[in-house]
Amino acid sequence: MIPALLTLFMKQKYILETYDQILKEIKNPKIVFDNDFVAFLENCSAESYLIYKVDFVKQNGETKYTIKKPIHNLHPKATEINGKQCEPTSEFEEYISEVFEKLEINHLDANLRWCSKNDSNTLYILQEIEISNLSNELRFFLYCYHSLKNENDKIKKINKATIFNLKSKERVEQYIHKKQYALENLANKLIKDINPINSSDIYRFSSNYDKIDCLKITYIYLEKLLRFVEKEFKNYLNVNIQIPYRSILVKEFEITDKLKELKSRLLGSNINDQLLKLAYEPLLKIATINIQEKLTYYDFNYCSDFILILHHQIDFENITEEAIKDCLFDLNFNSLQFSIALLWIFQRN
Repeated sequence: MIPALLTLFMKQKYILETYDQILKEIKNPKIVFDNDFVAFLENCSAESYLIYKVDFVKQNGETKYTIKKPIHNLHPKATEINGKQCEPTSEFEEYISEVFEKLEINHLDANLRWCSKNDSNTLYILQEIEISNLSNELRFFLYCYHSLKNENDKIKKINKATIFNLKSKERVEQYIHKKQYALENLANKLIKDINPINSSDIYRFSSNYDKIDCLKITYIYLEKLLRFVEKEFKNYLNVNIQIPYRSILVKEFEITDKLKELKSRLLGSNINDQLLKLAYEPLLKIATINIQEKLTYYDFNYCSDFILILHHQIDFENITEEAIKDCLFDLNFNSLQFSIALLWIFQRN
């Protein structure tokens, strides 16, 4: 690393300093007092209320409704409530008092918001609550969430300004790679600490708002930073760094139909077993990836391109070994197994 760039890095604040501080607080909650959380959260919003979501559905002339657990308006998954207070939709008005009775809420202490979309009608009941009346666990979780959200905004602005002042591609690449390594290392540590049951578990919160929930929200916002770097500076990325799982999900959504069709057609074809294994391997890697496995940008991009090119080039009515070989050549596929498969096909012919 050139001396001038090294000096720049030494002067600059560590990108994840606030993340490290919050992780210390998660592991040692006694170092922060509850009163600090109250004051902090009161500054985040002028309002504090619980949101009860009630979904009404009409089936075979009968009206049914379900009541979801309440969520605080400062929660990361809280629905953004728009519109003014309104009167209930006439056909569901008779159920309102029943809902309030089940929730044990005085209707005078709540505001109503209605949302109608297609065949569903949703009632949002907003019940004001003081921040100080929330549980200690929920207050700390909300504190972590809003601290990280604010910190991400600062980090994005600082990094954009810093990169703007770097005058060469080499400096930008070194800067981006350094940030990627820091983000990746902390993300991997968090995954180990959380130890999610499956890939979707990392994005779900319990109603206990315990230590694991706080670690999850920390990971989610760390992942947001990784995706920010990926989107804003894609030409400077270190492709040997692990790709964020969210990025995999977004891309996977785009290719899922092609992936399913290829898997089905390949397994039903009569091509050479060794060639089939080679062609099927990239498909399997995408289809079975989970959050605890390391998949680099390079590997993921290769597998994705393989799926798109193979789907485009082969004739599904007549999948041939020649088409598979051409696709592998187009992707510069180079492996001992591929060479063995080609030799076997050559000898057979």
